[in-house]
Amino acid sequence: MTRLEGYARYAVIEDPQGAQLLLLSPERALGGSEGPGSFVWTELWTDDSESATDF
Repeated sequence: MTRLEGYARYAVIEDPQGAQLLLLSPERALGGSEGPGSFVWTELWTDDSESATDF
């Protein structure tokens, strides 16, 4: 876990196929709306859906 003082904490991890993911926990509001129904970016490109689902 790395901390960007006054902004966020983050970690970079890898899935079973080696794709990197960034996990971000902001320390202050970043704008936009929060809560049920809010937009969240999701995207998955894989040629092994079973391993991706397990991950």
